[in-house]
Amino acid sequence: MAALLFFVALRIISGGENTWICVENEWVRHGNPSAPKPETGCGIYKGIADVGSLSGKVTAGPFCPVERVGVPCPVPPDAYSSRDVRIYKTDGTTLVTTKNLNADGTYKLELPAGEYIAEVVGFGMRGNERFRVKILTAQTTELNFNIDTGIR
Repeated sequence: MAALLFFVALRIISGGENTWICVENEWVRHGNPSAPKPETGCGIYKGIADVGSLSGKVTAGPFCPVERVGVPCPVPPDAYSSRDVRIYKTDGTTLVTTKNLNADGTYKLELPAGEYIAEVVGFGMRGNERFRVKILTAQTTELNFNIDTGIR
């Protein structure tokens, strides 16, 4: 009986199955919520109404000294997971946030609306290229990176 009461109380406190939850500073649909996605940020941006997203994909290569057209070398397991996207204020030195890349080289993060400098950093990289990005409220800005490993 006590276990049943515990699970009922937990269900009430957790907000049920059909709601929006905050995961890594982003609103994620949990179940089938009837309410629209919240307009304010969550996590570290909770209460900030002017929040947008930055997302993209990082591609890197070549990974072999001799790579033939149509026969790419296998991508090493840590080719992307060992790298981060870093976001700086427009002064280029004040770090705002860092996000690890997913295993497939993709990333997505939430930021307050405004302008930033973005770069990818990680093991074995030379001369990180930086890009200026503008984040707009309730919109996703896409920024893709191409990394030349220098292997020839």
